[in-house]
Amino acid sequence: VAAVHATTGGQLASAYTLAGRTDEALVLIRRTVAQAAAIGDPIGHGVRTGTRAEALLAAGRPAEALPLARRGLELVRLIRGRGIEGWSLRLLGEIAAAQDPPLLDEARASLEAALGIAEPAGMRPLAARARLGLGLVARLAGQATVSRDHLKRAATDFAEMGMARWLAEAERAC
Repeated sequence: VAAVHATTGGQLASAYTLAGRTDEALVLIRRTVAQAAAIGDPIGHGVRTGTRAEALLAAGRPAEALPLARRGLELVRLIRGRGIEGWSLRLLGEIAAAQDPPLLDEARASLEAALGIAEPAGMRPLAARARLGLGLVARLAGQATVSRDHLKRAATDFAEMGMARWLAEAERAC
């Protein structure tokens, strides 16, 4: 039972985060990490670290999320999972952009690296999310034209993939 919970708890916590149930996500991910440690699961720890960082960002706690996102990226790089690394870079970029003040260089570099992994691998959802982030970072940097280009491309990609939640976010940002 602990192995199943350690495996699926991170995914469920991520779903809770997307549904706006961040308090429940944080409780679940804390329990999941403890169970994973108890059974000696080092591989999934990086993913769960990122899931916790994502929940903290959604809960409006980006300063707490930043070290977790950085650590999560380090851990997924150890297992050499390029797809997971791309998603971790995207998350780190979003969290860096949400800092006060925003860490624009780190955000841009992370999001560009995520896009660099996503495009050649055909990971369209990741590429679109990275473009959305790049558009928002460009806006924060005062680069209106660059921002608009990224946001329009992200919106087009989200529409083509039927990703309504992210399409609405991209359209609001345009």
